[in-house]
Amino acid sequence: MVNWHDPVVELQCARLSLFFLHIVIGVYGWEFLVSLPFDWQHITRKRALRWTHVPYFVARYALLLAVLGGIRIANVPNPISICTQWWRFMFATGHAAVMMSSLLLAMRAIAVAESNRWVIGCLTALWLAGGATMFHAAVTIRGVYIEQYSACGVTHIGQESVNFILTAVMDIACIVIMLFALLQRKGVGLWKLLVSQGILYFIVTLIAYIPSTILIMLDLNDAMSAMLLPLTLILLVISATRMYRNLLDYVKVGPDPFSITAPSGSGRQQPERLQVGISMEIFAPDSRDADSTYAAAGDTKMTITDDLSLNGRHIQTV
Repeated sequence: MVNWHDPVVELQCARLSLFFLHIVIGVYGWEFLVSLPFDWQHITRKRALRWTHVPYFVARYALLLAVLGGIRIANVPNPISICTQWWRFMFATGHAAVMMSSLLLAMRAIAVAESNRWVIGCLTALWLAGGATMFHAAVTIRGVYIEQYSACGVTHIGQESVNFILTAVMDIACIVIMLFALLQRKGVGLWKLLVSQGILYFIVTLIAYIPSTILIMLDLNDAMSAMLLPLTLILLVISATRMYRNLLDYVKVGPDPFSITAPSGSGRQQPERLQVGISMEIFAPDSRDADSTYAAAGDTKMTITDDLSLNGRHIQTV
């Protein structure tokens, strides 16, 4: 049986963690560059800025800072005494990106649920709880220099299990809320619904949580616990920001699909009725035609009245 706390095994795990870190840094670098035109169109005001762009931009650029911090801690040619500070910087910026990504997902769920008060309260509580645990984890994290790999390793990472569980619970709640609200709408296929509303991005995020959470809860060693954290973080941010961009590209004109309106009261306004009259004139055939089956009795006027629901005024047009 493997002794996960053996120094040789820990060094091998640390090397594998650094390998994964370089891979996910490349993945996010590619994602950031290919989606940069969307950002530039809004920065230069070619497309209208919305208030929901704030969490979107914070998520993307906070993660960019975390990636730059990851490059630094993975490449330390000379011993330094500030590995802890670098890890705290990376955790703070990375957790800020996670918080803003979760906020984007929550805002979409709230918008689909038509700003239901219970939905807002539940998701807000989960979001704040996740933010508190992430702040605590960023404070308690510790870094250590690994001379064999010229990099900064990480210790005291057990607190991350609470963060992952809370964030996963929030994403599951968002999925359940969105599915429940959307499936009430008739005439839309399930697959089209999942794609059009971005729920597939939620599912990808949840799948990414599973292996990371398992490794953290097993607590084999610090390197193994941290191995998949960057991958999960980057997948979460990519999923949330891609969902945001796709929905805004789909709804270029009209209300923001992420906007949260004021919760409506319990009383509903009775629909008003609008009467629309359509006037048609029917002329009889010429009376001089003896073989005609119609009698010449002049002009006949027929009025067809239809009722349309518009909030209680009665208007009739003839």
